[in-house]
Amino acid sequence: MRAIRFEAFGDPSVLELVEVATPATDEKRALVRIMAASINPSDVKNVAGAMKQTTLPRIPGRDFAGVVEAGPEEWIGAQVWGTGGDMRFTRDGSHAEFIVVPAASLRRKPDTLSFDQAASVAVNYVAAWCGIEAAGLTAEETVLLIGAGGGVGSAAAQIARRLGASVIGVDRRAPHPELIDFYRNEGRLVGVDTLKRDVTASAKVLDALTPGFAAGDYRASPIVEICGLGEAREAYRKVAAAAAGPIVLRPQE
Repeated sequence: MRAIRFEAFGDPSVLELVEVATPATDEKRALVRIMAASINPSDVKNVAGAMKQTTLPRIPGRDFAGVVEAGPEEWIGAQVWGTGGDMRFTRDGSHAEFIVVPAASLRRKPDTLSFDQAASVAVNYVAAWCGIEAAGLTAEETVLLIGAGGGVGSAAAQIARRLGASVIGVDRRAPHPELIDFYRNEGRLVGVDTLKRDVTASAKVLDALTPGFAAGDYRASPIVEICGLGEAREAYRKVAAAAAGPIVLRPQE
């Protein structure tokens, strides 16, 4: 199969388009044909060496959508999506024609999302969901979202609205001097790390998100560019330069 791989850390120039063996499966693992895979800022940071847990050589890429080629019989031909904190670090990622994942992590792609859309929303919505879940947000509460215009912030706003909570979005400008003090308002600041949720744990979050996508309450950000594996280096450079929206790889093209 064709794949993007790096054998040393650095800028996107270290990425190489290579031919490697299609990974093998067994009774506990499934082979997925990648139809679309997004490039996230964290993918660029990983290639640059920012994640010390990464072992080399490595195929990068976290989020994906595709079709099950081999694995449990009931999953053959199913359209699936996935993400995982372990992918691209100690497990080869999604920037390839195929990927092997635990059968327990397989989740059907929402029909309301195309392959491109399904591959471009997972990391943002998983991070947003984990944050809101950790905060214990309820319908009677108000959530303050800093950076609400970004990918994770926008996802968090949609999730909070679906819960029935009130949402206040904050931008990068200086706050108004009459904002109520954080402690007097009994606010809560919560941190989450999606890297600690592997592909199987992340699949449980996708289960929770699927009804929102099926109902149309969650929406994918407009994709700014679609490219093949041969254009991955330039696509990585654009993501590193803060692209205006998701960039998606189609490995089969």
